[in-house]
Amino acid sequence: MGRDEPVRSQAKRSGVPRAARTGTAEMGIRTRRRFAIGCLAAATLGASACSGQQIDADGASESKSDSSSQIQSSFAVSTRLPLVAALGPELIAVDSNSLSTSTASEKSISMGQLGADDGWRPATAPDRSFGLVSLSTAGSSVVLAGASCDDEQCSTGSLEFYRREERSATWSQIGQSLRFESGLPALIAASGRNEATYIGTPIGDFIVTESGEIMKTPPYDTDAPEVSICVVGSTAIAVGMAPINAVEDPSTPNRFTATAVLTLDLLKPAMGWQARSLPAVELNTSSGICGPSGPLFAENGLETAYDASSDVWESQSSTLPKGTILQAGIMRSAISPDGSLFVLDGTGNIWHRTAAGKWESRDVTAEALVSTSDSTLSGTATASSMTFSQLPE
Repeated sequence: MGRDEPVRSQAKRSGVPRAARTGTAEMGIRTRRRFAIGCLAAATLGASACSGQQIDADGASESKSDSSSQIQSSFAVSTRLPLVAALGPELIAVDSNSLSTSTASEKSISMGQLGADDGWRPATAPDRSFGLVSLSTAGSSVVLAGASCDDEQCSTGSLEFYRREERSATWSQIGQSLRFESGLPALIAASGRNEATYIGTPIGDFIVTESGEIMKTPPYDTDAPEVSICVVGSTAIAVGMAPINAVEDPSTPNRFTATAVLTLDLLKPAMGWQARSLPAVELNTSSGICGPSGPLFAENGLETAYDASSDVWESQSSTLPKGTILQAGIMRSAISPDGSLFVLDGTGNIWHRTAAGKWESRDVTAEALVSTSDSTLSGTATASSMTFSQLPE
């Protein structure tokens, strides 16, 4: 449902997240910081989770059959944690080793594309040098946000947006270049195959639609010290939380109560954020996932889920075994083409939540999950490579 992203908030409640730096793979973060749920791809300075990535554009596809896991169609990419987004049935990836914050660099970023039939191959990329990028899906297109940096810390620079359609091999710049003068140097985009994408930047948050229209997100007002964002389809859901108990040990999760739930129509942002109903139970931010219909919290035999279409929170007994801790983080969950949910737990085991709400262990371990329009893929890593394998529904 997201990853822990510390955010510097400079204006009063003026969007979520303002700017983010990849941290631990959890949904929540602490006081006066914003966090996004369900984030698929971000590249940040000094973040080991997303640094040192390199696409093996010459990597050949391979196929293997495993009767116990039924994994088929494996593909290799030379990276521990690729920066990817779905473009129809394929994946688009950025070679993070091609990113540079050097003001003297004129090297353009490089990208790769993973197809179901031909494995990884080189892909066209914007002819620009960027120090930071994010990738996300908006309908039948992929949106790249890129920051050109004025200094090694990328504290100032220019922000640009590019878009590539599914049936096109080229990128087109959308909107104008925007200056940023301060803030944490990071870009982060909501994950999943949504109708529009939600991108947090050093100069505020932006919406980019499938047609390439760029809009600033409207401000909202809440006193909640922590806010989470989950994007489902064309709706952004913001959940404001306040801690019930103070915990000094950072490894011990706080208990939280939701103090605000707001939704924003990403296709009609001028309507602003709308107040919605609150859950009646305490929540644990480390257990939150961005599910098919909205935020979902599951732990210790209980799960609480929000349906954005009906504005209803439901709590029920969970078939997820007690003690199982789901990993809400970078590529740690994916919504399959049929609308069911795949999530990794703390041991890397893959759990599948069916449309009926039943959790099933796949008895397969992985380091990453991602979905295209045709399939859900799991990624397994070695010291120098990651292999994507198709998961059966």
